[in-house]
This record gives sequence, C-alpha cells and structure tokens, in this order.
Amino acid sequence: MNALNRVVAAIAILAVCGLVVAGAQLVNKQDARRSVEIAPAAEDTLVQSADLTQIVSFRYINDHTLEVKDDRGRPFTMEFTAKCDGLEKAKSFSLITHRFNDLDRFDGIAIAGHICNFKKFARKIVP
Repeated sequence: MNALNRVVAAIAILAVCGLVVAGAQLVNKQDARRSVEIAPAAEDTLVQSADLTQIVSFRYINDHTLEVKDDRGRPFTMEFTAKCDGLEKAKSFSLITHRFNDLDRFDGIAIAGHICNFKKFARKIVP
C-alpha cells in the first residue's frame, strides 16, 4: 500500500509539473504576440515646465511627425520612433509618461488607442 501511494503521488507531481510547463509556454506565446504591438522605446522626453507650458494647437506633418504650438505661439516638433497610426485624422492626443515618480516628463503620446513614443522633441527654429 505504501508503494502504491508513492507511485500515485509521483504521477500527480509529474502531472502538475507538466501543466505548469504548458501554461508557461502559452503565456510566452501570448506575450510574444503582444510585444509586436508595443512601440519602440522613447529616445527623448518633453519636460513640461522647461519645454512648454501648454499645447494650444497641433498640425500633422507626416506619420512620424507633428508640429505643436504652445500658448506663446512658439512651434515645436514632435518626432516619433515609429509610424504613429491615427495621427493624420487626430483631433486630440494625450501626453504619456512611463515614469511613476516624474509626472511632468512625457515620453510620448496616446492617440486613437496607440502609443507613439518620442524620438525627438524640440523647439522649431523659425528664421
């Protein structure tokens, strides 16, 4: 009887281990599919207090670039690390940050359900 209990316990342990391994593989496949949708990391940051105080308008340049104007009429260029879907038809966007302790530093925008990270954010020099 003691030997039979050990065999049953061993089979149960092997079954649980098999389920854990199968579950981990399924999660990895789902993560791999999700990672394809993640935008490339931001290369630049908009610092709200230093760069601009308030965006009052924006203009579509191309699928990688927006021109924004602040409350003083100064133009800025937002370039993104990848094509930003929904940019051309956008009527608004939200500034986003990936930091939890630095909420006045923005890494990109959220637009039409997509995240577009900054490649470059700079004041546009007008001659």
